[in-house]
Amino acid sequence: DNWVEVNEGLPTMSILTLAVAASGDLFAGAFGYVAISRDNGDTWQAMSDGLDGTNITALAVQQSGQIFAGSAGDGVYRNAIVLTGVEHEDESIPATFLLKQNYPNPFNPGTTIHFSLEQSAYVEMDIYDLLGRHVRTLVNEKRMAGSHAAVWNARDQFGRTVASGQYFYRLKVGGKSLTRAMLLLR
Repeated sequence: DNWVEVNEGLPTMSILTLAVAASGDLFAGAFGYVAISRDNGDTWQAMSDGLDGTNITALAVQQSGQIFAGSAGDGVYRNAIVLTGVEHEDESIPATFLLKQNYPNPFNPGTTIHFSLEQSAYVEMDIYDLLGRHVRTLVNEKRMAGSHAAVWNARDQFGRTVASGQYFYRLKVGGKSLTRAMLLLR
């Protein structure tokens, strides 16, 4: 009778493991998926790029803040994001919906795309080729207000590497969308 469901932002799937950082951040792991909650489980954000098809069965957080994900048969993964105790990098809420230029650009083999939300919203970020064909979905979930980043490893929806050339990334939030170009050089 005392349990409360806290799945806001988590996809419908079996959560296989949970971990807590010294900062109080919570982590949930599942098949091909790791999520973080910085508000005691009220909302969750995906942080799964690079884990496609990986069955995450264990999570651990070092005192330094690095996150490790153990998988069934695929090894151990470390997240490059280092958590910094109770204080988070950017706690301010931006005043507007913003899509920044990817960095690095041109890039090889991967690039990071930063965006900001003035309020919690359902977010879609997709990659398109020069002919307008859909290449990959990077984000397709509800995100909290604040600054976010998505990483693209120059692979399509099926994990295949894509050719050199110009690509476009589009961020859709509600009825608004922003698009920018980027260049992959192999």
